[in-house]
Amino acid sequence: MHSLKKTRLMEFLGTLRARHAVAAPVKRNGVRSFELISDETELDLSGLPEYSAKKFFFPPRELLYGYKVTAKGVEITPAAPPEEELVVFGMRPCDVKAVEVTDRFFLEYGARDPYYAARRKKITVVGIYSAKKGEHFYCDMLGNTFAEGADLILWDAGKHFLVESKTAKGEKLAATARRLLEPTKEKPEPIDCPVNFDRGAVRELPEDDPLWKELGDKCLDCGACTTVCPTCTCFDIVDEPALDGKSGARYRVWASCTTDDFTRVAGGYVFRKDEAARARFRTLHKFDYTTRQYGLISCTGCGRCSRECLTKVAMVDAAIRAGIRKNNAKKNAAGKKPAD
Repeated sequence: MHSLKKTRLMEFLGTLRARHAVAAPVKRNGVRSFELISDETELDLSGLPEYSAKKFFFPPRELLYGYKVTAKGVEITPAAPPEEELVVFGMRPCDVKAVEVTDRFFLEYGARDPYYAARRKKITVVGIYSAKKGEHFYCDMLGNTFAEGADLILWDAGKHFLVESKTAKGEKLAATARRLLEPTKEKPEPIDCPVNFDRGAVRELPEDDPLWKELGDKCLDCGACTTVCPTCTCFDIVDEPALDGKSGARYRVWASCTTDDFTRVAGGYVFRKDEAARARFRTLHKFDYTTRQYGLISCTGCGRCSRECLTKVAMVDAAIRAGIRKNNAKKNAAGKKPAD
């Protein structure tokens, strides 16, 4: 364990930037997001960015391969893998947890995705954690306040950071700035964050539960929630042929399960026609389906869906309400006072 004075944080970041491309939270045009930085003074740690770092792991629009028709047949040119190492700096616990979820989806569940794997191999994750409970929206309620998964963690300890290397990547990165670090025996003191609602209760709600209609009536199908969500991994494949008809490219692009065209198939049939069905699907996907598939709730508690939705339709709120309702039912059955 090492200590880094907060007054030297910019110098620390500058040292990393001198050797690597660095993406970090910045505020541009009034919006905070993770972007590649050219100057460490751009760093903005004033709060959780509206946009996560997901685009560096899973781009919104990604070239898979180009193709060209020749006299010998169709010639395929795969997209070149990234060559440059990238440091994603300043990720909060909920966003670090999101990387674990996307890793599980692209690298473990089903076929190993070569495009994601090539990019992920080049990324080093630096987290900034705080021992202040309740700072990150629903992180505490979901048990993600101190998520594992970062290569290097800067623990906020008041006037300094405690620097902890968690992987070989993290140790290598810390070594580049060793002159700024001081050895210490001090250790971070994680707080106890008990999960205070039944996270699996939402799966027990029937399709005709009034909660789904309430959410569906408010939903605008705009896709804002899936755009800002750090764990949404739905995508579509788009072919873009050139005008000559003899060449083109195939891309992977983000898709949103909240829009009616997500389940549209040949002939124009839509499997989930109304907003209530789509609200139910997305909520169950986060709190039930991924748990069954690869053992993780895919909501990390970042709160972006609550914050950015124009009508405040938050899937995590629905899960919490279902959990509280179930807990209250148990207390009523036992003759205890229910929660608010």
